[in-house]
Amino acid sequence: MRGMAGYWLVAAVLGFGGFSPSTADALPSYRLAAKCADASGFTARAMKHPDYKFRKVHATPKELAFMNRCIDATLERRASKASPNRSTRSAKAARGTLPVPNKFPLMSGDEVLWPRMTMAQQRRALQFLQTGSTILSSLQED
Repeated sequence: MRGMAGYWLVAAVLGFGGFSPSTADALPSYRLAAKCADASGFTARAMKHPDYKFRKVHATPKELAFMNRCIDATLERRASKASPNRSTRSAKAARGTLPVPNKFPLMSGDEVLWPRMTMAQQRRALQFLQTGSTILSSLQED
């Protein structure tokens, strides 16, 4: 009787494999996340940290941004290979049309950067310039 119960348990567990989400809807795999963490340098830095064995070692914002870009790029490549007829590239955002804000002190390269920015980025930059900040600082994530 015990053997039969074990058999049904194994059959039930293996049978539920068909109910797992498809790869298109699934979250990135652990293997992919580990690969991107290694590529960002986080894994090597974390393992050298003195608290590595006792507490969590958190990634820096720069490392997290790199890992997210790595995962997104890998998933896009996989999606384009899976369905070559479907375009996975998103449409480019329209560039802003506001004039260069010459009434504010600008840094070198700001006049070249300004026309390349989207309308939302230009509006945000104007708000930053009014508070005494720079255009480049307006492009950084909060």
